Amino acid sequence: MAFNVNDDLDLTVSQNSNSIIRAINILASQVKLLSGKTSWKTPPTTSIEVISTSSGSGAVYPTSFTHWHDESNVEVGGSIRIDTNSNVAYGTEIYQDPPALNDSFSFSRNLKSGNYVLSILTVGYTNSGIVKLEIDGTTSFDDLDLYSSSAIFNRVLTRNITISTDETHKFRFTVIGKNPSSSNYYFSCRKIWANKT
Repeated sequence: MAFNVNDDLDLTVSQNSNSIIRAINILASQVKLLSGKTSWKTPPTTSIEVISTSSGSGAVYPTSFTHWHDESNVEVGGSIRIDTNSNVAYGTEIYQDPPALNDSFSFSRNLKSGNYVLSILTVGYTNSGIVKLEIDGTTSFDDLDLYSSSAIFNRVLTRNITISTDETHKFRFTVIGKNPSSSNYYFSCRKIWANKT
């Protein structure tokens, strides 16, 4: 059933929303009110750059990304756990639970080829592991030792990585061991980001 949305209802007058259409009109009016009296039906004055997933001339690829660990795909090991922790940035600590050797997770990103600086917001502690990164199945690094003799809650570690082609790339992080002084294999990570150099 087609109908015209009315976002000009007087919200100071009690509205009897006894139909779905009336409820939609009330919601549209509230959205308009909250957005500074701009009709929700008016397209925003912004431009959107289309990113193609195909290669070739005309395709545009990003030169940076941000990945939040709670959106990771677990490849091996326990599920992603999120703990509240006021000591860390963003108020959460995110890791695979229980932590174990060979825990791994992945995500994919469209990227332009080139050299990047990859940053990882993590926690260093006495129970942290050593991590390897593979990009499209090729090892990028295998020496990211997260161990610390005392807690470092907002530790940012960086590595240089190379993206070989303009396309979608799979990033896979794996816990491959632990420092001899470490008591476990934790890889607490909140955010991973990269920028082309």
